[in-house]
Amino acid sequence: MQKSNPFYFYVAAVFFTVALFSSLFSSLANANPQNLTGAKDIPDNKGVEYTIMLLNVIDEGKYQLYRKAMRPVFEAAGGVLEREFSIGAKVNGNLELGPVNRMILFYYNMPNGGAKLVNSKGYKKVRPMMDAAVDNVKFIQGSSLAAGMSASELDSRSYVMKITDFNELDATTARKAVISKIAPYKMRRERVIKVARINMKQQVDQLAIYYWDSEQARQKMLADTAVLQTFGEFNRTYTHSFAYLTLTAMSGI
Repeated sequence: MQKSNPFYFYVAAVFFTVALFSSLFSSLANANPQNLTGAKDIPDNKGVEYTIMLLNVIDEGKYQLYRKAMRPVFEAAGGVLEREFSIGAKVNGNLELGPVNRMILFYYNMPNGGAKLVNSKGYKKVRPMMDAAVDNVKFIQGSSLAAGMSASELDSRSYVMKITDFNELDATTARKAVISKIAPYKMRRERVIKVARINMKQQVDQLAIYYWDSEQARQKMLADTAVLQTFGEFNRTYTHSFAYLTLTAMSGI
């Protein structure tokens, strides 16, 4: 059973500071071939708990001021930003999230980093700036099940995120069928999180970030009716609820 925990809510808020664009891409040199969709696995920060924040930025100027002010406080507590995305439309699914336009993925590289952060004078001073810049803040925390990347340029990629509440049926065989269908289109997984805690009313089991090396590759897959039918059958059979959201990777953070 997932539980809402106020500690994780205010810890998660910190990452709007956004540390330097980090670990996922810097570790490519140590990657080993794997990943059924054709990407390469990377060192997976085993033992590290990830936090995903979904939020609605209501004042971009105030949000940027908050990030700038919070950044040194976040980094001093060991905060590491792995990825930030702007969120486009919810393209499919019955999981309600409310208005969200930003997604951020981060972790701490030192023990009790979150506690160190929220107990600092700097955090307490800067935190009110966040409240003026965003609303509808949601967090999802858990461990990484998979990570991968390819050598494609960040700006050329087309991203989608899927948030899922699975039912009790064993989907092992069905997942293999899905992988077989999407393999020609090289739909790659960048990070898959097994959820442990959320601050949402809805149950969520998994959050996955996928990408194609180009928008053209995504469009080709979406034109394949057999692939769409396979996705549809999987979601109807093995999920209680889900949502797909389009993402755009933010660079120059």
